[in-house]
Amino acid sequence: MKASKSVHGASSDNAEISQFPFYLDRILSGNDPIVFHYQPIVDLSRGIVAGYEALVRFPAVIGQPPDVCFEIAGQLGKRIDLEEAVSRAALQSRSLLPPNCFLSINMSPAFILSDQWLELLASTPDLSGVVVEITEGELIADYEPIRVRLAMIRSLGGSIAVDDAGAGYASLKHVVEIKPSFIKLDRMFISNCHTDRAKAALIEMIGRVASRLDAWIVAEGIETEPELCELMQLGVPLGQGFYLGYPHPQMQSLPEEKIAHILDRVQAHNSASDLRKYLQPCPVHSSPGSAQSLMAEDLAVDTVVVTDQWNRPSHRRTPPHPRHHEDTDAQRPRRSPAPSPNPPRDPPLRSLRRNRQPGPIPGNRLHRPPNASLPRLTPALPKRSQVSTQHLHVQRLD
Repeated sequence: MKASKSVHGASSDNAEISQFPFYLDRILSGNDPIVFHYQPIVDLSRGIVAGYEALVRFPAVIGQPPDVCFEIAGQLGKRIDLEEAVSRAALQSRSLLPPNCFLSINMSPAFILSDQWLELLASTPDLSGVVVEITEGELIADYEPIRVRLAMIRSLGGSIAVDDAGAGYASLKHVVEIKPSFIKLDRMFISNCHTDRAKAALIEMIGRVASRLDAWIVAEGIETEPELCELMQLGVPLGQGFYLGYPHPQMQSLPEEKIAHILDRVQAHNSASDLRKYLQPCPVHSSPGSAQSLMAEDLAVDTVVVTDQWNRPSHRRTPPHPRHHEDTDAQRPRRSPAPSPNPPRDPPLRSLRRNRQPGPIPGNRLHRPPNASLPRLTPALPKRSQVSTQHLHVQRLD
């Protein structure tokens, strides 16, 4: 039976749902315990569990997932009561947390605005290590009252997260209005993000928003190794999903093989980052003449990349600069071939290099020059004997 149907109109094939009011009363009265499974939230830069999300599990005899149970409880007018019971039980499970971990608990805006929530808060004077996830399913007409309630959570040491960010208009509006400490990306963005560049771009965009809000991104629903690798490459700090760990009755640590894999990826990324100190950016010009003029005017410029009409590194040889060679034939202008309607395939990189004594290379200047479509990081300058016009380079002999 779908959750939208009336409980009292359930068919005989779903007799367990027709008995839901009975089981709900047992849960609310404490006769049936509320059980949680805990899914790890992993720090993708250190390969350790940073926290757990408490996922409620109702008695198996009900035969329905938690979201359906909450919806049916809402039809019976008891959803807020059920949320209070679940939230109270989740807060009590904080005693099971390993050191330096947080516990993430889902709460709806309607529950946070209720009197039951105030009663729960009054009995819980310390919310250290608790992250309250605002669920996406409800629209909020006026954010001022809920901002007041969320400020109370923060004042008691708790943090706020927006769940399923990007899944709908409500979640994006929550991010803007609530300014949470955690933004949990919906599985829609994570699925096949390693092959879908649009999804990767959206993850980067939300990451920039999170940095402006001083918030952490949590990637939910990581199910494959390529997805994890792509998210780590994008710099997502926290991850959650079946690939990292299934929900379990115990708060389990990360498997050793997953720790090793994450640390290997981190080491590879750090090795690439360390290489940047030996790299320097170079300007880009569309003609050899303008490139040579720049080198003549600015002695600090060591390398200039010359691009063709498609904004790609040119595959045509550059004539030597007249300051360096007396051969007038080499200075004679050359006729450029007629442009082709399609760009050449895999043109070799052409650059103008200045030959000078080895010295310290300015590092960490990682800007993207204008009109550039390829990475513009150039390795440390080679020795003078390695630079020649045969490799499409022009020497600076001064």
